[in-house]
Amino acid sequence: MDFGDIRASELLDTLQVGVVVHSCDTSVLYANPKALELLRLTKAQALGVSAFDPLWRFLDQYGKKMPNEDYPVNQVVASKSALKDLQAGICDSSGRITWVNCNAYPELRPDGEIDRIIVNFIDITEQKESIPFKDIVTLSHDSIIVTDAKASDESGLKIVYANQAFYDFTGYTEDEVIGNSPRMLHGDKTDPESRKRIEEAITQKKPVRLTLINYHKDGTPFWNEVSIFPLKNKYGEVTHFVGIERDVTARKERENEANITNKKLHNRNLELKKINDQKNQILGIVAHDLRNPLYALTTSFELIGEFVDRNDPELFGIIDSSINNMNKIIEDLVESQALHSGDTEPSKEPHELDELIHEVTRLNHQNARKKGIFIRVKVPEQITASFDYGKLHRALDNLLSNAVKFSPNQSEVTIGCEMIDADTIRLYVRDNGPGLTDDDKTKVFGPFQRLSAQPTGDEPSTGLGLSIVKRIAELHGGDAGVISEYLKGAKFYLDLPR
Repeated sequence: MDFGDIRASELLDTLQVGVVVHSCDTSVLYANPKALELLRLTKAQALGVSAFDPLWRFLDQYGKKMPNEDYPVNQVVASKSALKDLQAGICDSSGRITWVNCNAYPELRPDGEIDRIIVNFIDITEQKESIPFKDIVTLSHDSIIVTDAKASDESGLKIVYANQAFYDFTGYTEDEVIGNSPRMLHGDKTDPESRKRIEEAITQKKPVRLTLINYHKDGTPFWNEVSIFPLKNKYGEVTHFVGIERDVTARKERENEANITNKKLHNRNLELKKINDQKNQILGIVAHDLRNPLYALTTSFELIGEFVDRNDPELFGIIDSSINNMNKIIEDLVESQALHSGDTEPSKEPHELDELIHEVTRLNHQNARKKGIFIRVKVPEQITASFDYGKLHRALDNLLSNAVKFSPNQSEVTIGCEMIDADTIRLYVRDNGPGLTDDDKTKVFGPFQRLSAQPTGDEPSTGLGLSIVKRIAELHGGDAGVISEYLKGAKFYLDLPR
């Protein structure tokens, strides 16, 4: 373990306080000479040994064998919190017992997991009538101060000890610190509620842990994570308070940046939702307002056909096809708006899948025949599922009409269903069209998407068909997907719970 950054490392070797540093798996990383003396071990015997090694023999405060899980380091690992004033006996093979008072706390990584555990203990076997804790362990880069337990005036508790890390970090000298109050670190931005919590803990002689803004000597603010706990003599009287302080400014800045980013994302999502709601509202209005005049146009065209000699079948075919295309566009707009508004729920009933598949195939037969496309049907007999017939009819029709639309002339399209497992049915349509690029696959089921492939017969496309398929699948508790390799066709599928 590298203690080069701790200027008081020599103090650790002369302290009459045992200091042991454990890794997160409880193995010993460091033990100062006093710790080795109290444990009656050599450095070679102690280093690398975990808290679960039978080498350790501890007694609880009543002289009974201490369970392994009650060892100080194991308690800290289990709770991820500091352990205060645990009395324990260290027993050697001769039966001689050394009684110690232990304190331990974890050092946490930024992700909240334990990095290492610091355990310090003092020999209380032959302690005097009253022993203040004058010797405080200098641990790593943490700042440590010790105050008396009673305030002599309104300025508060007086600092009687500070480690070198405290001087180095705050910029104060020993003369400026000793005899002063920890309030010397407070400033304009120090939270009044945090100050109040500290005062209450001191008054009640209880430990407290909190994070607040403190100030360096030069006036620079920093976020300080402070752990304050009382030290007691053998009579249980609080004689001093220890404050362990850690600079967590970088962590707080990251948290603040994350909060700002999350707030921006939340606001942006609200804006996008508002825009999307407005878009759906506009689409609904446009689609519904177009329906009535289109219906009138369709009816008028049918009446004209009854009284006018259709000597120009090509013209009538163009008009008829245009009206049908307009109807399809409006149906897609209305369906998409309804499905994505959250106002529609499927009306599920048991149905035979072969009936649905043959019906959809029949409706697409004429368009396929015009392009010389053969539709092959693969349906196992007697597969029944519970679904909304109208909605699933629409989804499967979208898949099959898309396959016909994007397949080359004189090719083959397959429509069918299969069992994926005992609880899942897959409806699919496979074509021999141009397939999908990697970019196409990322957006194929999004609304109003234009893919790299183009209809082979100049058929119109709204870019809504596949998004409608996916939404219908989701409303049934399933999903939609595609398996495709560019220039090698595609297999679109819709999975449903049976």
